[in-house]
Order: sequence, then C-alpha cells, then structure tokens
Amino acid sequence: MYMQALLLLGMGVSTQGFGYLDPPTVVTNKYGTELVYCDYQNVKMLPDSFWRTADCEECECTKSGMFCEGFGFNAGVFGAPTGCDVVNDACDIRLVDAQDDTKDCEPFKQGPPPHLFAPPEGTSFNMEEVHF
Repeated sequence: MYMQALLLLGMGVSTQGFGYLDPPTVVTNKYGTELVYCDYQNVKMLPDSFWRTADCEECECTKSGMFCEGFGFNAGVFGAPTGCDVVNDACDIRLVDAQDDTKDCEPFKQGPPPHLFAPPEGTSFNMEEVHF
C-alpha cells in the first residue's frame, strides 16, 4: 500500500477530500431520561459508534453529533495522469486506461518513474557540500 501511495504521488494524482457534521438528536422519554443519538439513514446510532458504509464513507457518532467523511475512492475528487481514468474498485482507487477501462493505466505497468527513489546512475554526492 505504501508503494502504491508513492506511485500515485509520483504520477501526479491529486485529491480533494470532504466531510460533514450533523447535530445529534436529543429526546426525553416519559421518565425524564434524555436520549442522545445520531440518525443515519433512519437508523439510530448511539454515541461512541463507528461504522463504514458500502458508499465508501466512515462515520462516527458522538454526543456532539455525527461526522462522516469519504475514504478510498470517495475521499474526494481525484486527478489522474494523461491517458488514465480513476475508477472505484470496491472503495479502492484504481487507475485504468482511458481507452479501455478493463486494462490498468499504462504508467503503472512500467513501475515507478526513473530516479523516483534514488539519484540518476553515476551521480555522486559530496556530503561536505550538502547544506540543510
């Protein structure tokens, strides 16, 4: 997974995330007890609940309310290298060929770009000249 993240960064994939907060529902029962809960798609979730959905959302209910944010494919808007498209593969991000979405994006078949993790071959460093 770490290598995929580095490859994504190296290939110019960009993202913009999202999240939302809904206030809790507070009701008082006939005995005077206050009940606090979060209403998620007509399901009453108690504070300290955490769940993930098939719509690629992670949600948490607290006494302050419900916070949901996208994860994986639904983490935001993604950009892909030229000739590639971003698709949802069970909430994972998958880069596919823009002409044939049954094939992986060509740059990812070839591995990381040259010199992504090391200087070009034949390059030498004199540590005395390196300044931080």
